[in-house]
Amino acid sequence: MRIGTFIAFWVTAIPGPRAVQAQAPQNTPVHIFGMVHRQRPIPPTQWFTNQEFQVMANHMGILNGPDGGGISFPGPFDEVLAINPDAVSLAQWEAMDVQPGDSARMEALDVVEDVFIHSADPASLTASVNGTQTTLWFIQDIRGAQIAPQYTPPGVTEYLVEWAPNATGPWTLLQTIPDQGFMFYNAVDSTVDASRFYRIRTRLLDDRVIDFSWTAQIDLTATISVAIASVTLGGDMTILCYGDAPTDPANARLEVDLNNNKVFEVSERFPLATVAAFGDGGTLFTGPTTNPLVAADLQSFRAVVTGDTQTVRGPVLGAYQTARLNNRINSRSHDPYLIWASHPLHIAQTLERLDAALVLGFAGMRFDFAFDTLELDWAASGVPPDWVVGTGDTRIADSVETFLATIKASRPEAILTINGRWAVNDPSNLFDRYMPHVDGADVEFFVIGNDADATSIQSNTATSLGAVWRLRSMGKLAFCLAGANRLNLEGRLKSFAFYLFVTDDNTYFYNELGDEFNQSVVYFPEWDVPLGQPIAPTTDFADLVDPANPNLLSRDFDSGRVIYNNGLAPQVVAPGRTMDLLSVEGGLSPLAGGDGLAVYESVTSVTIQPGDVAILVDGNSVPAASRFGFVVLFLLLCAAAAVLFRARNDAAATGPR
Repeated sequence: MRIGTFIAFWVTAIPGPRAVQAQAPQNTPVHIFGMVHRQRPIPPTQWFTNQEFQVMANHMGILNGPDGGGISFPGPFDEVLAINPDAVSLAQWEAMDVQPGDSARMEALDVVEDVFIHSADPASLTASVNGTQTTLWFIQDIRGAQIAPQYTPPGVTEYLVEWAPNATGPWTLLQTIPDQGFMFYNAVDSTVDASRFYRIRTRLLDDRVIDFSWTAQIDLTATISVAIASVTLGGDMTILCYGDAPTDPANARLEVDLNNNKVFEVSERFPLATVAAFGDGGTLFTGPTTNPLVAADLQSFRAVVTGDTQTVRGPVLGAYQTARLNNRINSRSHDPYLIWASHPLHIAQTLERLDAALVLGFAGMRFDFAFDTLELDWAASGVPPDWVVGTGDTRIADSVETFLATIKASRPEAILTINGRWAVNDPSNLFDRYMPHVDGADVEFFVIGNDADATSIQSNTATSLGAVWRLRSMGKLAFCLAGANRLNLEGRLKSFAFYLFVTDDNTYFYNELGDEFNQSVVYFPEWDVPLGQPIAPTTDFADLVDPANPNLLSRDFDSGRVIYNNGLAPQVVAPGRTMDLLSVEGGLSPLAGGDGLAVYESVTSVTIQPGDVAILVDGNSVPAASRFGFVVLFLLLCAAAAVLFRARNDAAATGPR
C-alpha cells in the first residue's frame, strides 16, 4: 500500500512538458473547415492517401472541394463517404472565371464574348475620318488560336464589318475580311457619317457568326484610328498598337499610373517608338520594351496615340491580369478569364453543376470569386469608361448579387457559401448585399501579422473578428481561414487562439498554407486541444476584455482559458491553480502524416509577452494517453529497479560461492 501510494505521488509530480500524440478530437470547441480541393492529373482515388481520407472523414466538420477543385467531378468524395456516410462537403466552383484547361466549360463559354469581363473592347475597334472616308482598325479574334492542348478552339475564318444608323441596328454588312493570322486588320467606309455605328462579328469554322467587338461610333474630329493589340507586364513592359500614321508621332506615348491615383499625369508619360509595318500605310507602335518604373502593384496604364484631337485608350492592365485573349481580364492567382457571374449561360452551367453535386451527396457549393477582396478594388479602371466600385458604377457587384440571388432562389435546399476578405467599414455595402443569398462566408486572411492594438478598427485582427461577429448576428456560417506557415509556430498558435475567441457551433477554422502545401490535407495537433465548450458567447471585443486586467483579452472554457496580451508590457497571469500551457512543435499532425506535437507544460503562472497568446488547459483534461506513456515508463523503470534490487538481495543472502 505504501509502495503504491509512493508510485502514484511520484508520477503526478513528474515535472516538465508532456507531448501529446495525434488522436481523435475529444472535448474540443474546434470545428475544422477542410479546404481540400486538390488538382492532379492522376486518378481521383490516388489524390489522397488512406490516412488523409481518414482525417477528412473523421476530423473535419465541413469539407470543401473533394471534387478536384471543380475540375474532376465527383473526385475523391466517394472515398470520404465510404468512411463516413455523414460527412458534409461543399463542391468547389470558380464562380467568376473559366480556365482554358477546363475544356468543356471553356468551349461552351468561349464563343460568347459577352460572357467575359473585358479591360477594353475585345476587338479594340476604332473609327476615324480620313479625308472623305471612314477608317476602321481592329485586332485579330484570338478565339481562332490554340489555347490549351486539351481544348479545341472554334476557329475563325473571316470578319464581318457592319454598320447601323444607331447602336441597336438594323445592321448592314459593309465588308468581309478573311482571317489571315494577322494581328491587325483595317476596313474603309467610303461615307463619313457621324450618325453611323460600327461593329465586328466573327465567322467560325462551323459557320456560326458570333459577336466580337463592341459598337463604335465615328469620331469626326480625329484623323487617325488606332487598335491596341496586346500588353505584356513583367520585368519589362511591351505594348503593341497599329493604326494610321499620326500627324504628331512624337506624342505617341505610354501612360502609367505609377501612384495608383487613377489619374494619368504628365510625369507618368513615356514615349512610344513608331515603326512602319504591314505595308499598307499603317504604323506599328512599340515600347518601351524595358521600363524600370513598372511595379508589382501597378494598378493601370494606357496607350495613347494622339493625332490632332483623338486619344485612343488601350486595354487597361492591373496587377491581377496576365496573359490576354481579346482583352479579357484575367485573375492574378491562376490565370483564368474573368466572366460576368450573372450571365444566363454561366448561371445555367452553375445550376447544372450544383444539381450533380447534390445528387452525389454534397450539401451544397462554395463559390470562389477569383479575386482577393470583395471590395473589388482589383477592378479599378477596368472597363471603359473608367469605373470603380464606390464611384457609382457597381456592375460587377450587381452581377455577383444577381448570381447569388438566382442560385439560392433556384436551389434553396443547398448550402451556399462564398469567399471574401471583409472590411469592417464597407463603403460598397457588399456584405449586406450578398449575405441574404448565401448561408455563410469565408473570412480570409484571418488574424495574420502583429497589430499594435488588436481592438483597433483598422487592424487585421479587428477586421477578422468583426466579420465573424457580423456573420453570426445574421445567422450565417463563418469560416476563419488563417494563413500562417506550418513552421511559423508563433503565428500559427496566435491565429488559432483568436479563432477560439469567436468559436461556436457555426464558426469553423482552417489554416491555408499556400503553395508550399497546397497539395496537403492540413491538420495540426493543436486543433485537438481539450478546452471543452466556451462558457459564454462573444459578440464584440467588450466580451473579451479581462475585467481584472484591461490589457488582456481572454475567454473562459469548461476546461481552460485563452488569453492574449494586448498591452505594451509583459503580463503575468496566475490562474489560481495548476494548469497546462499549450505550445506546439513541428508541422502537421501525425494524423496527416506530419511530425507535429501539441506540448503541455504544467504551470501555476505564465508571463505573456505583448502580442503573444496563452492557451491554458486544466490538467485533468489533457488526454490520458499523454500521461500513460510516462506511467508506463516509470513502471518499467520501477520493475527494472525491483529486479536489480531482488538480485542484489539474493546475492547478499547466499553470499559468495
